[in-house]
Amino acid sequence: MAAPDLRTLYDAELDALYGFIRRLGVPVSEVEDLVHDVFITALGRWSAYDPAQPLRPWLYGIAFKLAGARRRAGHTRELPVDALPDLPVDETATDRLHQRDISVLVHRALESLPEERRATVVMYELEGFTVAQISAVLEIPAPTVYSRLRVGREELQGAVRRLQQREGAR
Repeated sequence: MAAPDLRTLYDAELDALYGFIRRLGVPVSEVEDLVHDVFITALGRWSAYDPAQPLRPWLYGIAFKLAGARRRAGHTRELPVDALPDLPVDETATDRLHQRDISVLVHRALESLPEERRATVVMYELEGFTVAQISAVLEIPAPTVYSRLRVGREELQGAVRRLQQREGAR
């Protein structure tokens, strides 16, 4: 199968890929380079892509692997506050601030999860991937996805509670 037009692929997937990479904890200063690397890698591996499968999970798999390689090479993770979703316009300013505080808290809690569980929780809970898609992206069996998701949710809840207690103590 011929490689797609890079501009078409880029335009269709840039925003989603950028957000996913930020939620993985990649520092803002490195996101643009990593996004570029994902698209270049995807084009180089285009012959391995199965067009019967959705494109986005395949790209996320590449992003996950490249982000992990960067982390193992000594790059750091940071809180992806700028990648938080916009809130509806009809909420009051107080509601918006409260929602933003909750979003920051959850993203800070996500930072505490190990890479594999963090990616699983992000893909399932925030990106809406199915277990089968996550299994394919991470190249792990579905029971492992379920296990990582269960443990990751428990760890996330615990981290949120600890952060809330710490914030309440101030």
